[in-house]
Amino acid sequence: MAAQNRPSFVFAVAREHGLWSLANAFVDPVRPGRDGGLVQKSITRL
Repeated sequence: MAAQNRPSFVFAVAREHGLWSLANAFVDPVRPGRDGGLVQKSITRL
């Protein structure tokens, strides 16, 4: 079963033409620190 969690971040882009990819956003993995913070660090990286 899938979790029913609310999203931590919503990102929308409206474009009239051209392609846009976020494929390279996490080439270097985001790792949690002592305080956790994996979600916030991922949002910042994106």
